[in-house]
Amino acid sequence: MNRISISNIEDLRTISDIGLDNNIVRDIDNVKFSGVITSRSLRETLLDIFCNNGYVKGFKICDNHNLRITGIKDNIGLSIFLGHYAAVYYEVTKLLYLKNKGIITKAIFVLPSKNLHKNFLKNANMATYERISNQMSLFKNQFNIDIEFICIDIKQQ
Repeated sequence: MNRISISNIEDLRTISDIGLDNNIVRDIDNVKFSGVITSRSLRETLLDIFCNNGYVKGFKICDNHNLRITGIKDNIGLSIFLGHYAAVYYEVTKLLYLKNKGIITKAIFVLPSKNLHKNFLKNANMATYERISNQMSLFKNQFNIDIEFICIDIKQQ
């Protein structure tokens, strides 16, 4: 049996400052699975946790286009990203658009760890926390939005 957890929790600023609360952290830590977990099922599980804690699912960023972010709560945008690494910057651009429109002031960007990807999620060229947080450090001063990257990892029990 395995469980998921936020592995970079000690690196995060005050949890409440970034839009997480202890219920979200606890609920993520309570997710258990055995065998292979799919990207879709992991994303749905994480989305349910955030929605059960006040996030609105599938926030449409513009009425004229069918573009959405994963969710929103108060002034915080949410992206649970379990896709190809090249699409990360498109997702960041949607969050930046919402920031520039005054809809959000900051964002949470959830990514799988390299370990989770390698051992359980079998998508090729998936964005991982290690890869994206490292790349984004190069562009940190280019975006006028505060994005907190959250790393989801596995723990064997």
